[in-house]
Amino acid sequence: PDSLVFLAQKILEVKPRDLVADIGCGWGTFLIASSLSEPNAQYYGYEVNAANKVIASIRAELIDCDMQIQLIDAFSLLEQDDSRLNYFDKVFSNYPFGLRLRNLGIGAKYLESLTEKYPGLSKATSSDWIFNALLYNLLNKNGKAVGIMTNGSTWNSIDTPMRKYFLEQGMVECVISLPSRMFSETNIATSMIILSHGNKSVRIIDATKICQQGRRSNEFNKEDIAQITKAMFTD
Repeated sequence: PDSLVFLAQKILEVKPRDLVADIGCGWGTFLIASSLSEPNAQYYGYEVNAANKVIASIRAELIDCDMQIQLIDAFSLLEQDDSRLNYFDKVFSNYPFGLRLRNLGIGAKYLESLTEKYPGLSKATSSDWIFNALLYNLLNKNGKAVGIMTNGSTWNSIDTPMRKYFLEQGMVECVISLPSRMFSETNIATSMIILSHGNKSVRIIDATKICQQGRRSNEFNKEDIAQITKAMFTD
């Protein structure tokens, strides 16, 4: 949804010469909006659906920006050696909700590589945290990532070891509990997670009532986004 894209943009604050990635970029909505706002950054979209990739590529051509859209399973990016992989300054992802681990594709292999690093990781772990690990591992040391995840993954017992590890390693900067009905196609309750390096604490924001209510879905206006982003730095 556009208003979630605008909130993510405000949080990430893309600067000139930043390397910006969208994991599962779909039709390129986040990338296009960001490039129109900051045309002097480099944008990379990774998408596994061929039709989505074509649409995103056409949109990128129409605005003539520095953007590459690849038809690729983003989990394969970490299979490249470090000399070939560009670590990103900013990463965004509205990854699939409730994806079964057996449907992760190359991500299933990535999951195996995580078992030694993440104590308590199992085949019952929510895919949200596998995607969150990918976003974090694609960041450079000063980078920041925004992911949109299901609320169940923030409190269920099976994901306790993953949450514990993320917190103890200082990987989580902020969690924003989003209003209901932000997505017109689902009523799944969601949160926005902000990942970065070296966090000593976690800012938790309840934005469930900060929105403009619509008949089919809710959205943020500019004032709502300003209120939420201010809460990232002000009690």
